[in-house]
Formats: sequence, C-alpha cells, structure tokens
Amino acid sequence: MTLPRNKRNSYISQQVPVLARKEVTTARELGSGGFCAVSTIRKIMLNPQQEVNLVDEEKEARARLYRKFSTYEKIYFDPNRIVVPGRTEERDPLEQRPPRIALKELKSNLPAGRYKIGVRDLMAEISILARCQHPNIISIYAVGCDFKTDNAASKEESDEISVLSSSLIANRRLSFAIIDQLRSTLRSKLQKWKDEQSIQFMKPNQQRDLWLERLMVMLKISDAVSYLHSKKIIHRDINPQNVGFGDDDVLKLFDFGLATTIVDEENNDATGVELDCDQLFNLTGTTGTLRYMAPEVGLDMPYGFKADIYSVTLVMYECLSLKKPYMHVQPQKFVEQVMKDGIRPDIENENFPPKVKQLLRDGWASDIGKRPTALQIVERLGELLRGKDEDLYPINRGVIAKFDALWKRCV
Repeated sequence: MTLPRNKRNSYISQQVPVLARKEVTTARELGSGGFCAVSTIRKIMLNPQQEVNLVDEEKEARARLYRKFSTYEKIYFDPNRIVVPGRTEERDPLEQRPPRIALKELKSNLPAGRYKIGVRDLMAEISILARCQHPNIISIYAVGCDFKTDNAASKEESDEISVLSSSLIANRRLSFAIIDQLRSTLRSKLQKWKDEQSIQFMKPNQQRDLWLERLMVMLKISDAVSYLHSKKIIHRDINPQNVGFGDDDVLKLFDFGLATTIVDEENNDATGVELDCDQLFNLTGTTGTLRYMAPEVGLDMPYGFKADIYSVTLVMYECLSLKKPYMHVQPQKFVEQVMKDGIRPDIENENFPPKVKQLLRDGWASDIGKRPTALQIVERLGELLRGKDEDLYPINRGVIAKFDALWKRCV
C-alpha cells in the first residue's frame, strides 16, 4: 500500500456545507501564514440565490450550519448584551453556545504559482479534517470560494475539489474554510508554565497540579494522534506551535497542511488499508519542523506512522522539562548529530519518575520498531495517572537532600 502522488487525500466521507464568500462576514484578522490569513467571523447569512442548483442534501447541510450559528453574532458581538448571574435565559451556558469560529482564507494577493500551491494545501487539509471528529482535533464547519470571473479552476484543481460533490463550487477554486477559533498555542502555554514554575515557594500541591496539567496535555495530544493513525493519517508536523487551545481551554491539534493519508493505491481509499504502525512508505522526506522531525524523515528514508511518535515524544519532553529540545546543538550540525548519531535530550539529570524517562527513551528511539504506538502511549500515561504517586510525580531532590541531612544529624 502506497500513497498515490496524484491523488493526495482526495476523498471526504461526510457532507461539508459549502458557502459563497459573501455569505460570511468577518471582523478582525487573527494572523496569517505563507498562504492563508485567519480572521474572526461575525456572522453567517445564507443567500437563497446560491442554492438554486443545489440538491436537497447540500441545502440541508447549509441549513444545519445556519441553525448552529444563528445566534453567533448576538452572543459574541452584541455590545449591549448584559449577562446577569442567576438569569438562565440571559446566561447562555457554554454548552449551549456555538463554538467560536474563524475563517481561514487564501490570501488574494498571492502570485499565480503560490496560489495554486495554496489551493492544493488547503484542499488537502480540508479533505483530512472533514473525516475527523475528535474533541482534541480542530473541527471544520464549512468550505467555499469566491466567485470572481478569474477564479476558474484548472482541470487538476477541478479533480481535487470535485470530491465535495457540490454544484456551488463546480469549476471554481476553493478559497476558504470555517474552522474552530483558537485562543492560544502550546508554545504560549509553555511560557506560562515556565513563569509559574519560577515562582519561589510554590506549594507542593501546586507543583503537583502543574505537573498533572502538563501530563494531561500530553495524554490528549497522544489520544488525538492515535485517532489520526486509526484513520490512516500521518500528521507530519507535530510541534508546540501546531497545538492550540480554544474555548474553555480545550486542546486542539491543528495545521494539517503537511498531513497525508495512507491509501490503497488501486481504489484510492483508506478504508481497506490494514493499520500497521511499523510499516514504512516512500513518502516525501524533510517534511515538518526540523527540531521535532523524526530522523528517518529528515534523512529522506522510508517512514510511517511512528514518525509522528518521535515528534510527540519531543513535545512531551518539552512539556515536562520546560526546555526546548536540542538548544545546544548547532544548526549546521543538527542532521549529523541528532539524525545520524542519535543524540537525544539529556534526561538523566531530570527529576522525572523512572517510568516517564523510559517512555521518553522508547518514543524517540532511532530504531523505529522500538517506538510505541500512539495508543500505547495513551495506555502508559493512563496507567501512570491511575497508579502510585512515586511512579507519577517527579522526585523532589530538594526534599530528599533535606531528609538525608536530617538523618545524618540524627545518627
């Protein structure tokens, strides 16, 4: 089973509502990348004229979307809305609110060549997210395009976007997606943890709570990756910048622009592919963020699902140690020392419990076969959380030193 080069991620298993750009009103820009800009959404207002040629299922998908977000502007943008404690009709409990959403849109000023690459990457991301329903993976709510006269898709692009089976975007370039709005990333949360850790005289229970919070983040990331792998999806760029937090601080794995799906080459379908996490494939090398990139990926060797495991383990080390991995490795020597010679972060002097240290060693092993699956990481973290305190919490060397000194005085 290999990945066809010309049909990357070209299927969607659920109906995604399709909108015209004029049906979405945005507020402010949240940020931008190489191809896309992300903005807050103020409201969604459907135009019946856009539904003339749609089939009933497509109309119903759009109607469901509108019902879900019909109160969005009132809840999040009405300056006169007063929330009075105790008045349930005004409070709108969080579970009844629509999630905060954002518009991820291709930049209009991209050169033709880069626009084409942006369309391809956006379509690849959409086709993966449309197949995923997991609380810790960013959700996609709708897709669409604008209807400029010069926005016609090439034949190759038409083949790519035709998987949406919507006459609304027939022969048009896909240009935007509506996704979860994120408030922060794991990178910013790491800084917050560092600041908290630096506070002197932090109580033992506070130290334990901070440690548990970081372990729970890793449990959720690992569970999300396990889900992706069960769908035959390799993320290929797991790092703190691609882990976000949305409403109520819910963790969301995002940025699937480099993700790929392992499919059956004959029928371009992943459902018939038996999951073998140790299987290797001839995929594009040097893909992802170098610091968190598995050696086999950086060395242009065959790789598979366990390339993600290496990345997850580096993120785990950073969450638990609050140190960025490989900071002392010179960039020009990174490939030689890390990917070829197998240098890894020093954990011998960390106060991690032995079982946590072993999990890290297994996860970033150069031997791919020794790395656990994402599901096994979830299970091992779960066992630690349910087990004895000495297996779960860091060894407090300061307390041990004081005890030893007291013992010596006593004897």
